[in-house]
Amino acid sequence: ARKQDAEPETLVHVAELLGELQSYAALSPLEKLFGSQDPVIRRAAVRALRFLYFKRSFVIVRKALADGDAQVREAALVAISGLHFPHAFNPLARIYRESNDPRVRTSALQSIGKIQTVEAGEFLVMVLRQEGGNLREAAYQSLTQMDNADVIPILRQHHEIETNPQVRDTLGELLRRH
Repeated sequence: ARKQDAEPETLVHVAELLGELQSYAALSPLEKLFGSQDPVIRRAAVRALRFLYFKRSFVIVRKALADGDAQVREAALVAISGLHFPHAFNPLARIYRESNDPRVRTSALQSIGKIQTVEAGEFLVMVLRQEGGNLREAAYQSLTQMDNADVIPILRQHHEIETNPQVRDTLGELLRRH
């Protein structure tokens, strides 16, 4: 009986250790742990992903975003905010496009902004031009923190063709900041 009670704790600890390995080899066992019926174990598996900068990490993150347990979904949000590396752009953009949850979309935008590539800058400009409210604000904040000179011509180009006065002003403000 003692062994059964300790098993979830042990598996949670194993998930934490796997994350700390920061190795691609940790993903397969984390995928197995995420398959557990116990939400505590699934949450630990997702939390471990924030250290694993591989596109494959997003397989679990996307499943976790649809998990029935609120704390597992919350752990996926934390993982998204930690997963910002050049190859994360496409999975993050996909999460942004597929989600209806404003918090998920905002977290994805914030991580995309930390990637610092031209592709990320173009995506954020597109969001700034097409969305409103908090999503536009998140794209704006991410663009203010972009430190890639190659994004400036993109901002300038969109500023010149923008027909919405509010968006045009926002693009102009971004140009003045850079």
